[in-house]
Amino acid sequence: LIKLGLKGGKYFTIANPTFSSSYSAYRNQVLPNQLNKFRCRAVKVDTPTAEIVKELNKFKPSILFAYPTVMQLLLPHIKSGNLKIDPDIIVLGGETCFPELKEELEENFTARILNAYACTEANMITTQCSEGRLHINIDWVIIEAVDVNNNPVAKGVLSDKVLLTNLSNFLQPIIRYELTDRIAIYDEPCKCGSVMPYLYVEGRSNDMLEFEGVEGLVEISPMALGILGKVTGLIQYQIIQKSHNLMELRLKCQNGYDKAELFSQANEYFLEIFKNLGVENVEFLLSEDEPKTDPISGKLKFVIKEMDLN
Repeated sequence: LIKLGLKGGKYFTIANPTFSSSYSAYRNQVLPNQLNKFRCRAVKVDTPTAEIVKELNKFKPSILFAYPTVMQLLLPHIKSGNLKIDPDIIVLGGETCFPELKEELEENFTARILNAYACTEANMITTQCSEGRLHINIDWVIIEAVDVNNNPVAKGVLSDKVLLTNLSNFLQPIIRYELTDRIAIYDEPCKCGSVMPYLYVEGRSNDMLEFEGVEGLVEISPMALGILGKVTGLIQYQIIQKSHNLMELRLKCQNGYDKAELFSQANEYFLEIFKNLGVENVEFLLSEDEPKTDPISGKLKFVIKEMDLN
């Protein structure tokens, strides 16, 4: 807190001005008091990476909020020393954060790296503790882990979706609002001392891939397909499921790396994962396109299903 104060508590967010809770936080600071523009800065997520680096170096934030995929784009600039910032807190949210990315950021920054689970309808649903667990802010929200029929699932069991009730929004009450996130809730004691239950986030139900395995239907989560940190030179990737056995792979590579070679490494890694899960006869094709973000939210989905699996 002392370090944040000495740096003026300067807040920098990289997010689109649509449904982002981090951008809403920026607006809440700037709109009532225009002087806060000197310590709060917002940049759209589709801003060219070189321009984001320039803005960050100029502003030098103490608190940085960004989507994990944006931090992936910034990693080469961080490692090369081109990005010269020393934030005290980096908050990652809005997308799936793979452990490999968090580890790389921890290696290159002295900042505390926080993985947030939040949404615009309730803002910060959880608070990450010193043990890395996401404790539910039960005094602000009610989170229900349910199956497809809205029946509650047992503690520690992965849900099909989430029902959210916001206890702090008196202007527009939101009661049992459906989110397609898949979570598991735990209420066992945590070493950090918090008595709040905590949750594990698997991702969104519509991100799950489905295949006909040797023993029937097999579901695979994007979290099982994390290759960042395992393929050197790879910045971003995106999997497009075209059919039950055909996948398209979009890659974004660092300068100086051959995309075909990185595809070969990624393809070998993915096929081994599928084989271990009992799924065979899956083919990956290298796409001419790079990974594409959502035009509204600016988020990057790691998995896109362009087929009807029902």
